[in-house]
Amino acid sequence: MKNSPPIFSECCNAGPTWQEEHLCYKCGKPAKFYDLNDTVPWKEYSREQMINNDSKFDIDLKYGQIREQLFADIMEGKELIEVKTERGQWQRTGNIAIEWMSRGKLSGIATTEANWWAHFLAEEEDTKAVIIMKVPELKSRIKQLKKLGIAKDTRGGDNNTSRLVLLPLKHLFGDV
Repeated sequence: MKNSPPIFSECCNAGPTWQEEHLCYKCGKPAKFYDLNDTVPWKEYSREQMINNDSKFDIDLKYGQIREQLFADIMEGKELIEVKTERGQWQRTGNIAIEWMSRGKLSGIATTEANWWAHFLAEEEDTKAVIIMKVPELKSRIKQLKKLGIAKDTRGGDNNTSRLVLLPLKHLFGDV
């Protein structure tokens, strides 16, 4: 691997690493990279140094700017995003429903070509929150939670013709 500035791949949510230019170290595919720091290699920083106490926010600012640019790219349509809305049920059940089949054909999460999945949590016409996840991360989490018996398959939609996975919000991130 050549000596280059530390970069952060957004294609696989890969962490900073020394790598060949324009290739993600996780998937090996061409990807969009962000230069995290152009003078000091990432591996020289510890987690404590990333969150500094010197009130200059120099390191934290660069890290935040990367996410701001990614968010702008998503909003401007430079990143593909699948958008779904959960109306009311999530408040009573604590679950979001993610479609994977409709009328006997794969659909939703199973067929999306989007990089990102946005799930709006609404109450009537009022949006309370939006969860945005990378599609591969969401698929992996669904698989893991189904294997543990936490996420459940069910039927829903018009005339119960869709297959959905009920995914508990409290288990969406982190440890089970």
